[in-house]
Parts: sequence; structure tokens; C-alpha cells
Amino acid sequence: MDKVLLTAKYFDGELNANECLTFENNVRKDLELQEYLSYYAQINKKFNKHIAELLNGPNKANYRTMSEHFKKEELSFFWDNLWYISWVVVFVIAILVWSPWKTDLYKEYGIENVNIARSLRMTSFEDFDKAANYLDENKMYEAKLIVAKAYSKNPDNAELAIQYSSILLNENKFETLRLVLGSLTTSGDIENRSQANYLMALSYLKENNYEECANWLAKVDLATKFAKKSSSLLSVISNNDFQKPASIQIASVLGGV
Repeated sequence: MDKVLLTAKYFDGELNANECLTFENNVRKDLELQEYLSYYAQINKKFNKHIAELLNGPNKANYRTMSEHFKKEELSFFWDNLWYISWVVVFVIAILVWSPWKTDLYKEYGIENVNIARSLRMTSFEDFDKAANYLDENKMYEAKLIVAKAYSKNPDNAELAIQYSSILLNENKFETLRLVLGSLTTSGDIENRSQANYLMALSYLKENNYEECANWLAKVDLATKFAKKSSSLLSVISNNDFQKPASIQIASVLGGV
């Protein structure tokens, strides 16, 4: 189960005794669950003390001061490997030059927060106006918690699944997105199915997996509103070197730097 949904169910009292015990044991070693709990602590004072006890576990980082001898060895290592460090610096520069291409591609074909917010305001679920306002302020995490709570109670609502997945996409939570969309990509209303396939494609686009992105784009029905964007993105991917391994793409950038 998605950790956001699990946390929401925990606070709503929808977990049984064994599930609660498992959750509280896991939260002591799961940094992501700790993050969600910390947020809920801010909006639900009733649980503040209990959350503090859960988060005050043994999972804290320990630091030690390096000896002067170790520092000297570290400095020696630096000079001995200067050639390698120089190569890494050049590689990082190439990454910085190459990365904006992918970012701009998603910016052009992705789902903007303003569109997700508009969709949320058109539905009647509790606090969705508040979630839309959070998106307007680029507070993805807060908006996600509200929509996740609604989705946990209505997992068969296709429109809600798409709204939730759109937020997950912009938060780079791809694994959860693919679980949420699930069977929606192959069944149901043609518009919802095509939008689900398009969202799946965008998740792979953001992972630089252009081959898988193209496969999902090809599943978007040409009679739907996402056909134009999907066809255009598919053409861009097919007519450029996006599907080459990243090392080859970066090498070509280095050649032009």
C-alpha cells in the first residue's frame, strides 16, 4: 500500500490492531513514514505526543570527528587521484548541459499544476479546494495528502485515480503512480484509459526510459484529447537520439562543449 495512504488510514483509525502495530514498528526505521507523520503532527495536535514517541527512536545518525592522521591520508588520496576527480568534474558539467533537454521536454508535454488544480476544483470531494490552493502555491506534498485520503476511500474512481496520479507524477513517485493506474490503462472509459496511458508514458519520460515512454504513447487512442500531444512527443522521441544510452548522449554533448 502507498505510504501516504497507509498514514492516512492510520490517522483515520482504519487499520486493525495488528496493522497499527506493524505500522508503528516500521515507522521507527522508515524515514519516509517519519516525514508523513511529522506533517500530520502539525495538523493533528491530538497525536503530537504519540508521534513524538514514535519518531524518538534509535534511528539517528552518529557522527565522529576525524583524526589529523586520517585527514592527511584523505589529502594524499585527493592528489593521487586528481586526474580522476578532473574527469568526474567534466562529466558532471556534461550532465548539467544535457539534463535541461529532458527537463524542457517534460515542461512542454507534462501535466502542469494549474491544470490539476482546475480539475480538483471541479470535483466535490472533501477539502479538494484546499488541495487546489496548495497546488497553486506549489505545495505538492500537502495537496497529495488530501487527494490520497480521498483515493484511499474511493479506489475505483477513475477520475480520482488520474488526479492522484498526476500529483504523484509531478512529485516523481513513479512506482506508486503505476500501481494506482493499474488496470485503468487497459479498461474503462476511452478518455480515462488514454489519459492513464499518457501519464504512464510521462513517468518513463522523466526516468529517461524513452523506449518504454514510446511504448505507452503508442497506446493513446487517436480519437481522444491526448492524441495530439502523445503523437507529437512520440515523433520527437523517434526522430532524435533520445533512445540512445545516456553515456552516448553525454559523449555527444562533450564533443560540442
